[in-house]
Amino acid sequence: MAARVEAATMGGEIDEEESDERGSMWDLDQKLDQSMDEEAGRLRNMYREKVSFFLLQIHFHFLSLIMLEFR
Repeated sequence: MAARVEAATMGGEIDEEESDERGSMWDLDQKLDQSMDEEAGRLRNMYREKVSFFLLQIHFHFLSLIMLEFR
């Protein structure tokens, strides 16, 4: 990494091996990002389901209180 920074700042060229290393790191980063995005999507969906279920429960509790009032 330090060699790449030195080469870039000194105007030198980056050799092909370092370029391949950067490409493989980019591929790994993309794979990690994809799996993290999938996990975030699952968590987001789970949160929405919990909120929906909670609101439905509140609605039914409210309805049961109203029904008790009219008895």
